Parts: sequence; C-alpha cells; structure tokens
Amino acid sequence: LRWPTLSSSLWWDEMTVMVRVVHRGFPYVLVFAAEGTSHLCNTLLVWLSTLLFGEGEIQIRFPAFMLGALTPAVFYLAMARWVRRSTAVIVAFLLAVNFTLIVHSTEARGYAGAILFSFLSCMFFAEMLRRPGRGVAAGYVVCSLLAAGFLIFSIIVPFAHGLLILYRWLGDGRARSAANLGALFPCLWVGVVS
Repeated sequence: LRWPTLSSSLWWDEMTVMVRVVHRGFPYVLVFAAEGTSHLCNTLLVWLSTLLFGEGEIQIRFPAFMLGALTPAVFYLAMARWVRRSTAVIVAFLLAVNFTLIVHSTEARGYAGAILFSFLSCMFFAEMLRRPGRGVAAGYVVCSLLAAGFLIFSIIVPFAHGLLILYRWLGDGRARSAANLGALFPCLWVGVVS
C-alpha cells in the first residue's frame, strides 16, 4: 500500500528540507533541522539515506517508509504481551491499512517515526507501572526523546503520562507508592531534556 506513491514527485515541504538543510551537510542538519518544516531525527535519517543510496524520491522517503513499514510489526510484538494474539493481529492489520500511517510513511517527514516511538513510549510507560526498573525507565526515556526528535509535539505523550501518575499519586491513597512516584521521574526528565 505504501510502495506506489513512494516515487512520486517531492512536494514543497520535502523539497524545502532537502534544499535548505540536507544539501548543506551534517553540521547544518544538526543545527537547523528543527527549522520550519524539518524534523530533527527524520532529517538526520534522510541525510544518511541520501549519503548511502544517492538522491531521489525513494531514497529521500526511505527512512519514513521503513519506520512506517515496521510500525505494524512492532505494534503486534508489543501488544501480544498485553492482549490475546488474535487481538494483536487485528490491531496490527488495522494499523497496516490505516490511511494516516500509509500517507505518513510515504513522505519525507517525521510523522511515521513520531507514531512509532510515541507508541513504544506508551508501552514502556505501561511496563513501568507494572514492573518498574531502570531498564524500562531508560527505554521509556529513549523512546520519548526519539518521538520528540521526530516531531516535537510528541512531548505531550510523556507530559500526559506524568499527569496521570501525579493524579494517581495525589488522588488515591492506595496508589501512593514508590513505584508510582518512581514512574513520574522519567516523564519529568524527558520534559526537561526536550
């Protein structure tokens, strides 16, 4: 579903990123990738893709294409731990044919990465609530930062997680535990770093 439009002509935002940021090289990508219509992590991946494979519509859109293509499989693997496998298959299938993900997987923008890493951030958050630990917290922080790197507005995900933990901690005496409060700190840390 993604392949037919992958080689279509670049549109304005995609060309702007190439001309104003990617063509100027790696240092410029790091400094100005968040400028205008560019997304830092996606711009870095586009720069790397064009460096390795050359410049063309497919090469420019390749990072978003791969992230979008991986998303249903990642959803399945993550969801299979929480729900029945049949439910995880249905969710992954619906995601694979989701119009929004298909569109964002075929444009050289950061939305496909933001979708993937925001979801992973939510899965790590749920795991932190179930079994807190440093590895889970580190995974949460990394995925949240990557989501924000692909689309800065993804910072709302850890912010919402932090509010949920704070609400649970303040609102219910039974929910006041070191585990719940411990899950708040990675949420706050992501907000400070971003």
